[in-house]
Amino acid sequence: RKAHVIHLTRGGYYVRTRLGPIQVGMPPETIKDSLSQGLTLPTNFVIPSERFDMENGLNLAEFEFPAYYNFFILRKKINLITTKEIAASIREIFQETLLGPEKIEFPKRFSEKCPKEAYPDLMKELSFFRINPFTRETLQIDQIL
Repeated sequence: RKAHVIHLTRGGYYVRTRLGPIQVGMPPETIKDSLSQGLTLPTNFVIPSERFDMENGLNLAEFEFPAYYNFFILRKKINLITTKEIAASIREIFQETLLGPEKIEFPKRFSEKCPKEAYPDLMKELSFFRINPFTRETLQIDQIL
């Protein structure tokens, strides 16, 4: 009989349940642990209340790659189990990392001699990456989380 709780090499725990696997804690690269052990990649992840290990400088809630892998490779949505406050913070982070900012203020790095019409159209460029590759509609965070 297989163990119900597996300690992942890089940290976190993989828990087998009747509803499917759940991962508790999300240190970086734990997808590699699950895949190298032949485990089904979870779609349910518990975000720990302490999201950062300050002593070791480690993010314990590295949700981006599990979300990307599940969505772009497996075409699945993930569930992050956490508090409302942490959920709001995660959605804000994901907005920036996946879809980019909603508005771009051009920094003063551009030379004053450069005409504004010569500035790159970053919003247009970002819109190219905001397309769901499967439906060709605008990508929304709720399609992934």
